[in-house]
Amino acid sequence: MDTNACGLCRYSMSLKNFLLILCFLILPLSVEAKEISSPCENESELCSSLRGVIKDKPNQVSLKFERVVDGDTFVAGGRMIRVWGIDAPEKGYPAYKVSSWLLQSLVDGEILNCRLIDTDKYKRDVMQCRAGDLDVGATMVKFGMAKDYRKYSGGYYKSEQEEAKANKRGIWDTSIDKAMLQQNRNVTD
Repeated sequence: MDTNACGLCRYSMSLKNFLLILCFLILPLSVEAKEISSPCENESELCSSLRGVIKDKPNQVSLKFERVVDGDTFVAGGRMIRVWGIDAPEKGYPAYKVSSWLLQSLVDGEILNCRLIDTDKYKRDVMQCRAGDLDVGATMVKFGMAKDYRKYSGGYYKSEQEEAKANKRGIWDTSIDKAMLQQNRNVTD
């Protein structure tokens, strides 16, 4: 039997086991809905410049989910949407696939209630979205599948990130086998 094929089988089985264990860790968690009225509770520069727009024109839209691009980007209603206030692992980094999977599981089949915040340099709509009662960004950060992107959020998801770190969830779990993480970096889709 080909040695590389056996190595791939072991990797595949360990990834399946990792995802299964992750599901058992994630499912019992309760996620509180965050108020979506305004992501700009503090006075960050971005929020200050957008305060009038958010107050005067809430830019609320309902969108039907289509597909996930990565852990912080998806397509809904024909629009490319970058989830506001979070930063998920990029392709080739540990937890990339798992964060994409979690985002998919949160928004798949949902009509999303989103608020337009900005348009980024890649022409994506930067939006704060809810799937039912769940704030999508808060949930991704709480499960450790994304970081609070303080540069843009002004620390809006700080408490969720602190909770994820304290409980060593997702990207904050330092006990994950480093060899598996290195293999994940070398896997191409």
